Amino acid sequence: MVAPASGTVKGGRVVALYLGGMGSRQRNYYTELFGRYGFAEEARRVQERYLERRVDEAMAAVTDEMIDLVTIIGPAPECRRRLAELERLGVAEVAIGLQVPGGGAPETLQALADLAAVDATACGFPDGGRRAAP
Repeated sequence: MVAPASGTVKGGRVVALYLGGMGSRQRNYYTELFGRYGFAEEARRVQERYLERRVDEAMAAVTDEMIDLVTIIGPAPECRRRLAELERLGVAEVAIGLQVPGGGAPETLQALADLAAVDATACGFPDGGRRAAP
């Protein structure tokens, strides 16, 4: 899966984009949503900096707590634990944007298998998803 430190940087970039770039200053669903989550001041700060094209400052204004609220980053056991916690809270659906070090098909398949706690060969890939070299 993703190392938490590098994932946090990526998460801050994505959260800043949504808070600052997915709507107008007057109407942005994600800025309003983060306000309902208890981050109204922080969300407005990110949005203002983003709209002023100070993207690096907008990203820096995204707190770790904001990232943790909307992302699951870390090794497979930690991701499974967080998903199980969401299930216990009644969350019935999640969107997954999987980013895997290496990024190739074998690494992605292995990460999915690790997340599901199954053997990649059990997914119908006799070689674990690895392709033979040409």
